[in-house]
Amino acid sequence: MRVVVTARLADKHREALKGAFPDVPFDFVPSLSAAPAPSDTEVIVTYGDDLGADRLAAFSRLRWVMVLKSGIDGLPRETLLDRGIVVTNARGIHAIPMAEHVIGLLLAHVRRLYAFYEEQKARRWSPTLRVEELAGKTVLIVGAGAVGRAIAERLVPFGVRLLGIRRSAGALWPFERIGDLSALEDFLPEADIVVVVLPLTSATAGLFDRRRFSAMKPGAVFVNVGRGALVDEGALWEALQKERLSAAYLDVFADEPLPPEHPFWAFPRVILTPHVAGRTPHYLERALELFRRNLLRYRSGDLSGLENRVDLRRGY
Repeated sequence: MRVVVTARLADKHREALKGAFPDVPFDFVPSLSAAPAPSDTEVIVTYGDDLGADRLAAFSRLRWVMVLKSGIDGLPRETLLDRGIVVTNARGIHAIPMAEHVIGLLLAHVRRLYAFYEEQKARRWSPTLRVEELAGKTVLIVGAGAVGRAIAERLVPFGVRLLGIRRSAGALWPFERIGDLSALEDFLPEADIVVVVLPLTSATAGLFDRRRFSAMKPGAVFVNVGRGALVDEGALWEALQKERLSAAYLDVFADEPLPPEHPFWAFPRVILTPHVAGRTPHYLERALELFRRNLLRYRSGDLSGLENRVDLRRGY
C-alpha cells in the first residue's frame, strides 16, 4: 500500500504522519504526475485540484481519495463512481473559523463598524449614525449542516430567532424551525439576515436568483460563505441597486479571484473577503487528524466506516 500526498505539507506534518504510520510508504509530491509509483498507490490525499479523470487512469489500485476541503466541485465524480473509489472530505473542520467569521460580520453590521471606520478616515465625529442590535432579529441559515449549526449555536446568546434549511426537515437544536430546500421561499420573507453555507450541487447551483431575492424581506442582509455559484450575481447586484437588500457580505464568488472591474469591489453596501472564511492556522492540523483516524479504519479494512464519506451522486 502507498499513500500519495499532493497537498503541500510542512515538515512537521509530514513527520507526524510518518511517525504515526511508520510502515506506510508516503510519497509527498507536488502533483499526481510526479507520483513515483502510481500503480501501487491505494490512497491519495489532495485538495482535489489535480484530480483529473485522465490522471486517475494510472492509479489502477486506487481505493480511497481524501480531499482536504469540503467542496468536491472539480472532482471527476463519474470516473470515481465507475471505479468504486471512496471519497472523503474535510467537512466540519471549517466550523469554528467560518462561524466566527459570520458572527464577526453580523456584529460589525449591526454596530455599523464599517461606517464608523469610514468616518474615522475622514476625521468626522458622527455620534448620530444609527446602530442596531442582533437581539430579536430572525436569522435564516441556508445549509444547517456542521458549519450552519456552529453559526447557530454561537448566535444563541445574542437572542436571535433561528430558522434553518437543510436536506431534510425536522427538529434540530437550536433552530426554531427547519425546512428542506422546497421551503426556502416560505422562510425567506421572515428573515432579517440570510446566511448561506450550502455546498454546490446540481440542486443548489444558482439557487439565489431574482425570484429568491424578491422573496426576501425588504432591507434584509445577505451573507454567502458557501459557494459563489449558488448565487446569480446579476440578480444580487440588481437587489442591491434597488435597495431590496441593505447589505451583502460575500466571501465566495462565481469567478475567483474576483475580477478588478467587478462592480462589487466599489459598491458601498457590499463587504467582500477573498474566500478566507474557513482559513485558520489550525486547518491542516484538524484535516490531518481526520485523515489519521480514517487511515486507521482503512487499514483495518473498514472502508464503510470512514468519516465524512461523500455521496458522489449527490455531490456532498
